[in-house]
Amino acid sequence: MPRGIGLRELRSINIATTTPNPSEADTSHQDPVSTTKSTQELAEKMLNKYVPEDGKDDTDIVLRSFLGNLPDDGRWNICSDILECAAKGKLRELRGNLVTALLLPIKARGRTLVVEISPRNGAEANINEIGTYLEPSSRKDQADLKRSCLRRDNHRCLATGMYDTNAPSEIVSEEMEEVQTAFTECAHIIPFSFGDFTESQSLTTATTWDTLYRCFPSIRSQVNLGSSTINDPSNALTLLRDLHKSFGSFTFALEPKQDEQDVYLMRRYRKFPTMYLPLFPKDGVVKLTNHDPSVPPPSPTLLGAHAAIAKVLHATGLGEAIDKIMEERKDIGCLASDGTTDVEALLLIQLERYNSIPFQPRQIQSQGHDPPNLER
Repeated sequence: MPRGIGLRELRSINIATTTPNPSEADTSHQDPVSTTKSTQELAEKMLNKYVPEDGKDDTDIVLRSFLGNLPDDGRWNICSDILECAAKGKLRELRGNLVTALLLPIKARGRTLVVEISPRNGAEANINEIGTYLEPSSRKDQADLKRSCLRRDNHRCLATGMYDTNAPSEIVSEEMEEVQTAFTECAHIIPFSFGDFTESQSLTTATTWDTLYRCFPSIRSQVNLGSSTINDPSNALTLLRDLHKSFGSFTFALEPKQDEQDVYLMRRYRKFPTMYLPLFPKDGVVKLTNHDPSVPPPSPTLLGAHAAIAKVLHATGLGEAIDKIMEERKDIGCLASDGTTDVEALLLIQLERYNSIPFQPRQIQSQGHDPPNLER
């Protein structure tokens, strides 16, 4: 039975008594070259030897997708976890942690009451440590966040360059017929739901942050993003209203271009609204410019994490599986408009019917090719 956190266990679990393994130490300080080719080869060999528990067991697919798309420091962590969990016979539980504690809540943008703890040594101690400083954020801060991002982004959608309808007259003259305007919104990169929780949800929220940090250590060591700073401008950007929705559903991402500061490749996936393609740069490349130095720019670390998660969701087919279930639940009125729905519980209810997540995505066709630039 996969190890997880449920409502009955929230008070009974004793995670403070777990002694961290030395390999659990934060690896974010390591040079990227420490993610050696030999270490990844060993991890891949373990996956090659993995015997699925049934025809619907996609453990190898999910873990390989994480290995192929994480940054070097996160890849090193997951390689270590694969080697450790393979020795324990716990690879499927590792897959369960990555899906229920990261992919589900970040894709569905809803709080979950059931997550699986990583079977790696020291995971519970890490969760306990994160929980000691976990604090929720407030929606009241989002109005100020939007104003700050509009100033920084020059009142324009960063993806298309279109001006916000309410841009100041000194920036957009109504007499300039060639200037297009549209409604824009402030889009979180790591969703606001990661910082929006109650006291009874602290443990599951800490597990989600632990999994995020495990996959993307620089989010903690360099960006210093946490639940209480989820409304920081470095975690937000101005987008057209529909592109905000697409960005949040991971059908659109901005991938940092290697060795070029503030330059991003636009990535799009199935179900991206194609009516917006003519508005995008023809070469699929966007350069961000900060028009207010007092406001920090969107973090390339966070945008890189968003782009990597988009690849994993589409490579494994889990993105569409989650969408399918969410759409049906929304149609019958089961989702709360304020994001308080127990998304994981709803997903679990649908498992047998759809034969999909979290343990059956082999029946879902993978969208796993590397996404093309927009000019293709």
